[in-house]
Amino acid sequence: MTKLKPCPFCGEEADVAEEYGGRYYVYCSECLVEQTEPSETEEEAITIWNQRANNGG
Repeated sequence: MTKLKPCPFCGEEADVAEEYGGRYYVYCSECLVEQTEPSETEEEAITIWNQRANNGG
């Protein structure tokens, strides 16, 4: 499994949660930011969370 990057806002460790219905999202329990749209898989949620605005260069 891909490792989660820290929260882009506060730098704290992030976690993956499974919501009712089997969809996944990543959140930061320190500053309460979370993925706005849940993902079909845990890996997809992690990939989305790990994207940063400067990933392209």
